[in-house]
Amino acid sequence: MVFFASRLSSALLGGLLSVAVAVSGCSLPGTADSEGDEAIASPSPSGTMDASKDTGEDGGDAASTAIAQGSAAETSTETTTERKPLPTSGEISVEGEPMRVVLTPYQPEGVPIEMSFPKDLLTPVMNQGLRWTEVSLMNSYDGVINEDVYLTVVWPRETATVDQALEMAIGDRGWTQQRGISLIDSTAVEASPNQTVYPWERRRWRFEKNVGQADFIVGEVILGELDGQGFWTVTHFPVEYAEGFGPRMNMALKTLRSR
Repeated sequence: MVFFASRLSSALLGGLLSVAVAVSGCSLPGTADSEGDEAIASPSPSGTMDASKDTGEDGGDAASTAIAQGSAAETSTETTTERKPLPTSGEISVEGEPMRVVLTPYQPEGVPIEMSFPKDLLTPVMNQGLRWTEVSLMNSYDGVINEDVYLTVVWPRETATVDQALEMAIGDRGWTQQRGISLIDSTAVEASPNQTVYPWERRRWRFEKNVGQADFIVGEVILGELDGQGFWTVTHFPVEYAEGFGPRMNMALKTLRSR
């Protein structure tokens, strides 16, 4: 009986040792086979400590630690979605005819927005004030800028809610008053969601400005919100520019987003 028990114990011990050897030699997700067990116990990019420091000198739980890290990496890969790049071309309609235009991706310095704009007739210009930064796309032809034709994104220098941006845009001593712009009517997106043109839009106003005996400047002020920050955009151009500039302005505003 003593001899049989001794043989049985030896067999069981040999089997356990075989399993331990097999586990230590297997390849695990998220580890480098060429580095063996050292790859499993080395620090991960996320700052995971050497597994042997938490489990004793033998590193017995290193394999399970590596498996957990590998599973986390796979989950992260599956849930992460790549953001689409800004478009570099698009189609507009000018006087009822489709027209392909080349778009220039634009990230204004110091302002957390980006957009694409048609490079054929628009030139980016920035102006920083005490309360806001103006990111403008000015109409230009042969290098000459027409200051009456522009699209401007006005971004408050400080964090602002939509209501605070509203006050800065059309309130007393606001942006429109400083420029002599009188608003004619408005459309509240909450009351008329079908009037929304852009995903960031919250409200819009139309205006007209007489600049001569028979000349009118027309445009819109659009209140918007991106990532909780209130801002507004302004389009401003003579009536005769509506066919050519209007579609280009619309293309730029459709691509406007935070970054």
